[in-house]
Amino acid sequence: MTDNITIGAPYRFVPAELMAERGASGRYESIQVTGHIRYINRAHRFFRVAYEINGYELRECIKF
Repeated sequence: MTDNITIGAPYRFVPAELMAERGASGRYESIQVTGHIRYINRAHRFFRVAYEINGYELRECIKF
């Protein structure tokens, strides 16, 4: 996984704030989004991904 971590690379994941979304059926669903890596901190082993939902740009940090 650490080989493909470069700034601007696409990254697909389930955001933390969307892990417990209820769908129309009343069941919990995992919604995956595709964002782009914007920042890498190799010393502390995390990177920041920016993605867009409903016209809002959100960011999340992910450990590797």
